[in-house]
Amino acid sequence: MRLRKATRLPALLLLVLALPLATGEIYLRATGKYMTWSERSYGQYSSMAENLDSWFPTRKPFFVEWYDNREFRFPLATNSLGVRDVEHPREKPGNEFRVAVLGDSYTEGVGAAVEDAWFRRLEEKLNRRADPGTSFLVLSGAVAGSDPFYCFQMLKQKILDYRPDLVILALGENDVVDVARRGGMERFRPDGTVRIPSPIPAEWLFARSRLYRFVLLGILGRNEYLFTPREFEERMALAIVELAGLSARYQDLCRDHGAAFAVAVFPQKENLEGKGYTPGFTLLVGRLEASGAPVLDLFPSFREAMGQGAEVANLYWPVDRHFQAQGYEVFASAVADGLVREGLVPLSP
Repeated sequence: MRLRKATRLPALLLLVLALPLATGEIYLRATGKYMTWSERSYGQYSSMAENLDSWFPTRKPFFVEWYDNREFRFPLATNSLGVRDVEHPREKPGNEFRVAVLGDSYTEGVGAAVEDAWFRRLEEKLNRRADPGTSFLVLSGAVAGSDPFYCFQMLKQKILDYRPDLVILALGENDVVDVARRGGMERFRPDGTVRIPSPIPAEWLFARSRLYRFVLLGILGRNEYLFTPREFEERMALAIVELAGLSARYQDLCRDHGAAFAVAVFPQKENLEGKGYTPGFTLLVGRLEASGAPVLDLFPSFREAMGQGAEVANLYWPVDRHFQAQGYEVFASAVADGLVREGLVPLSP
């Protein structure tokens, strides 16, 4: 009888401990606390670790899938490069001016049909303004989840084969965060792979438990990227230095292949809703300009669009935060105007 009571005691103790933990887990899930971006948008957790078998985070060649989340559903079809674009010939006609665009999901066109992606709209705008006998072709090297270092490898090893006359790198504040998380050129291993460990301690538990996220984020004060404030500040500062240095490498590479280079800096949803770019991103833009790269700042064009009646809710998807078709239209118009203003394309102002 005493033995039975003795075995009941630990079980009762476990129940007493487990009940508030289970209640806390249920409450955090019911209220949507500590959801990741991928969970809010796509309903599933996405690991912060990256294990790539190549230096390019591209999709399968000639593959069809869907952007399918809680706000939109659009088809995605890739070409031989595994990029969301049509197939382009490598041979270039003498009267054709080629523009290659590089970037992440904001350039790939997540949140819209491919014909509404800014690179496709840019091609239309340039060709409408072209002189008779001259044509523009805009080809994409953009992939969702990419960043300027991945883009550099994409340009160097694949896109330059198409002989672009101009290369545009699209840059948002999320790119700085990506570099802060992933690092720079050191991510590329000699065997042609990429291995970036997750910054999350026991990520398997983080993926399954909101209570564990509460401990890391709510109690220990880690940010949404799972760094302490001091770690994140140091990593962001280093990322700005690395991106400024990378700009010089882009310019040298393009120059060696007879192409011009420019950076298109664009605002994200939180920039328009707040006070503009963060001080760190503003510093980066200044360093890019100091490196000699033409910088097309698209922020004024978005502010102008809002002054003419556009709303943030019509430019960006509220939860997913990528552009909607109207946002990509503003993006493309701003880039086209900037290219003409900077004399980067053979068009008259």
